[in-house]
Amino acid sequence: MTVSEKDLLLAILSMDAYNRGYGAGIGDGVNVDAKGNDIDGLGQIGSTVGSARVINDDVSEAAQAAGFYAVAYDTPYGTVISYRGTDSTPISDTNTDRIHGWGIGVGNFMREQARLASEFPDAVQDDTKPGSVIFTGHSLGGGIAA
Repeated sequence: MTVSEKDLLLAILSMDAYNRGYGAGIGDGVNVDAKGNDIDGLGQIGSTVGSARVINDDVSEAAQAAGFYAVAYDTPYGTVISYRGTDSTPISDTNTDRIHGWGIGVGNFMREQARLASEFPDAVQDDTKPGSVIFTGHSLGGGIAA
């Protein structure tokens, strides 16, 4: 089975959401706080991964309280929004995801992560044409994207 460049990039961006913004799994050593924590992971708006350039992300207090993180990229295939899935960082532990996100999987769209996910595309709407956004994510993020 051959994987297209587009599908490979979407898979990479699904995983990249875990390594950007608050609570990133890995970092680049830039923008380190007083405790030595890399506060933005692999970079802020304008940074790149392959042919994708970060154009927006949600690091708001509301997002952090709900364990939610989304990042938007400009890619050769259009705008891609990637939703971070369940993680267990000190800021966004598994219990936070259980409370604010897991209910989405059984159809409870009143959860905070669902609300934030539905609002995030509006934040990047100025950067793209209506209907041209591709959604992706891993684990809980894949469910939110769907």
